[in-house]
Amino acid sequence: MICHGALKGRKLVDHYSDSFAFVMTSRYEGFPLVAVESMRLALPFIGFEIPSLQEVTANGKYGKLVELGDVQKMADILNRLSKSEDEKHALSKQSLARVKEFTVKKIGNEWSEKVIEI
Repeated sequence: MICHGALKGRKLVDHYSDSFAFVMTSRYEGFPLVAVESMRLALPFIGFEIPSLQEVTANGKYGKLVELGDVQKMADILNRLSKSEDEKHALSKQSLARVKEFTVKKIGNEWSEKVIEI
């Protein structure tokens, strides 16, 4: 693994495109924009079972979540994905399906409805 530091624009897209999955090992996150970015580029998503990632993946429906700190389970999933193009493809499709829920228009409408309710 090579650490590239902060990437933007085409370099960021190329980096995601060269990856086979997105693994998020955060133990706490607010709203994980990087998770949505990776899903937008069809990367299978794997992360710890924390509230924000449960929200992004709809409790694991659109990605793989493992118990917080269970790095062996995470490694097992990555190993399985590296050997199964079908499973990788299925998770890629799930990522693309989920990211449709995070458009600016959709989120804006949801916030507008909530603000009006107050």
